[in-house]
Amino acid sequence: MKTPIVIALALVAAGCGSLTETSASQVLASSLLQPANAPLIANSVVADFECAYADYATATGLVSDELADAQLFALGWDYDRRTMYASSPILDFTCAPIGNNPGSQQNPGVWAPLSTARFDGDTLISLLNGWTATQVPNRVQLIGQTAAYTGYTLTLMGETMCAGAIDGGPHITPDSLLGLAEARFGVAITNATTAHDSVSLNMALLGRARERLDRGQSVNAAADAALIPKGFLKVATYDGGSTRRENRLYTVMFRDLFYSVDVPFQHFMTNGVQDPRVMVDSTGILGQDQVTHVWAAEKDPTIGTPIPIAHWSEAQLIQAEAANEAGNPSGAIGFLNHVRDSAHVTEYSGPTDQASVKVAIVHERAAELWLEGHRLADMIRYGQTLIPYYPPVGTPFKDGGTFGTQLCFPLPTVENGT
Repeated sequence: MKTPIVIALALVAAGCGSLTETSASQVLASSLLQPANAPLIANSVVADFECAYADYATATGLVSDELADAQLFALGWDYDRRTMYASSPILDFTCAPIGNNPGSQQNPGVWAPLSTARFDGDTLISLLNGWTATQVPNRVQLIGQTAAYTGYTLTLMGETMCAGAIDGGPHITPDSLLGLAEARFGVAITNATTAHDSVSLNMALLGRARERLDRGQSVNAAADAALIPKGFLKVATYDGGSTRRENRLYTVMFRDLFYSVDVPFQHFMTNGVQDPRVMVDSTGILGQDQVTHVWAAEKDPTIGTPIPIAHWSEAQLIQAEAANEAGNPSGAIGFLNHVRDSAHVTEYSGPTDQASVKVAIVHERAAELWLEGHRLADMIRYGQTLIPYYPPVGTPFKDGGTFGTQLCFPLPTVENGT
């Protein structure tokens, strides 16, 4: 899917305030895609990613066992029911209903928002490569930042799409999408290093560690993760200025009562006590379906709560997994305890064999990365032995049908007319 960046610019301008808002159909791309507008275009790339990311965290939370459906819109049931299909319109929803673009306040899009963010990022990188430092004084920094966000977009695609397609090209595998992410992260690391942009550099290093772990390259993943300084945190920002800018996790649970925290996370325990990273509010209110009791995540208490994209504790967990895979479970426990100490959770004291420590790592990722868009990818990567389906396959769904086995998002049939 290709979405003209001019559309994104016209929309973002209303919130970021550098260009006069004009109907996108009346604006020529040539009048906007100019060196003087490079910072604004870069802000548009970030805004598109953040909108997509809020949708992604919500949609993947539904397909995995973090969230449960509590609404009446039948199209959205397939997420929770694990029965997504390629011709479902929901897969091609934009991250917010804008103008004539398809979208839903109730149901988050996946492919279209990510594809839009990816296209805009690659477009800007291409433009910046054709402009000079005289035309764009912070050109190198903008290339690094934009490539980092674009790498993350491709990583999310590779983790949970069944297949992808870039700029109208042929269908490609999830591993190929992750390979494209690695290339973007490489560009980001080179340029962020030159520009002395530590935020974009650490974001790209951790993103590359993440996609390398996805691809089974745990040694290389750990090498990148080891470079992340303690306290590093990169977030997606939100506010109540427009639908596109809202933290959707907040709106669907607290405001609109469309979704609820799912059963496995309503009383999430670590060492026999409630884990402080997975605190849930039992609202006492029924969702829009008038059946589901809504439990809301205290992690996302306002419309403007940021959602973490990358942080130090994830880097520690990547190193833990790599150490355990290398036959060093005691080293892995050390990384786990770094994370637990930081979260004020009692240190790990369970069995120290490799299999048991792997179970502990999966548990720690579930708590530390809750509602940050990791759980579904972990289900796909670890398999059902370590993260079983909830509810089990074949369980009747409250609105009809039964829970299925579909975890990855099918590429929408609108891509390439297939």
